[in-house]
Amino acid sequence: MKTRLWYIVALAATFLGGWWLGRYVSRPEIVERVRIETVFYERPQPFAVTERPVTVNVPRMLFAPADTVDRTVVVGDSVQITVTERTLEYRDSTYYARVAGPVVGPLGPRLDYFETYNKTIERVQLVREPYAWELGPALGAWMTSDGSGVWVGAYAQRTFGRFSVSASAGYDSRQKSAFGQVEACMALWRK
Repeated sequence: MKTRLWYIVALAATFLGGWWLGRYVSRPEIVERVRIETVFYERPQPFAVTERPVTVNVPRMLFAPADTVDRTVVVGDSVQITVTERTLEYRDSTYYARVAGPVVGPLGPRLDYFETYNKTIERVQLVREPYAWELGPALGAWMTSDGSGVWVGAYAQRTFGRFSVSASAGYDSRQKSAFGQVEACMALWRK
């Protein structure tokens, strides 16, 4: 009785160990690759231009000629002038930019260049192909018109795509004899 209990414990431990190891072997692996693509735009063309007059205060000494300024009498420290403010809008399928600034003579706002750093995350799932060879413990039952029995043993299996061939060897405690069997299978459906 004690030996039979040890056989059952050893068989259960073998099955649980195989199940536990099989979870890690068949788990798909996910690999992430991060790519940063630098895109350089030189002198893009605006698609919309808006202008509006803006009144600003400018220091008087900036615009007054030196010989006409009376240094003893100060009426005010700034002069109001009207300046045109220009807004430029740039757009592409990968960016949108808006630049605003004053227009003074030939000088005005412009976007000379800019860079974008697009980040692409690529996820690849690697699914391992089924192994060609398998070895492990086996447990089975048989039934005939003469009786039935339970057997314990080991098996080996070789897979060739959809076809597989397996061999089992075991010991039947009821018949008190060892036996072996060979089996050939073809898979019709897989998931």
